[in-house]
Amino acid sequence: MKKILLLLFILTSIKANANFKDSTLDISLILGINLVQFNNDVSASKFNYGLRLYSISLSENYCLGGKFQKQLTNKKNVSFSLLYSKNSIGYLKYNNTSLNNGDEIKQNLNGLFLNASIQYKTFSWLKINFGLSNYLNIKNNFDNQEIAREFNWYNSEYKSNMKKHSLLLNCGLEFKIHKKVGLEVSYARGLNNLIVLSAVGTSNNALHPQKIRSIALLLNYKL
Repeated sequence: MKKILLLLFILTSIKANANFKDSTLDISLILGINLVQFNNDVSASKFNYGLRLYSISLSENYCLGGKFQKQLTNKKNVSFSLLYSKNSIGYLKYNNTSLNNGDEIKQNLNGLFLNASIQYKTFSWLKINFGLSNYLNIKNNFDNQEIAREFNWYNSEYKSNMKKHSLLLNCGLEFKIHKKVGLEVSYARGLNNLIVLSAVGTSNNALHPQKIRSIALLLNYKL
């Protein structure tokens, strides 16, 4: 499935390139907020023991990078961007019927997003984007290693069980707010599991595959 999607995207780009017109290469700097999380909580033992998403602080989740854009037709652009994303995710380990009581732990998750998108200009001030992203994990650690190991984030040697990369589908909107400034809202969702979590050592233990998700609010400044 992933190979088919990648092939379709490449063919779309090639078709667009057939109508290529002379234009300059636009280079932009990017700064913004990028909220990264995973899609499933972890539960076991009749749902009275588990790990769930608890908090995400906007001030601890940011990204920066650059983007290259090339005009293909009057209505279509191709865009490539590289973003460094620094993220902090709070989890709550609960061990009773109340989901609001337990031990809090924090995950520090840093990585690179390489994005390739086709942009359609619907209005002079609005573009619609869709494409593919590749996430490369650089850092994955917790402030409480014991709890992280309990849910298979770490192995018995306290090394991360997370894969290094994931392929994602991305889509979004880009608004022109000034000649050189744009505001972009984007969403990306992983196509493959980055890690499979479980409540290690418990009875009725289920597997919980985790796909990465990203919601970003980005400010683009054209150089």
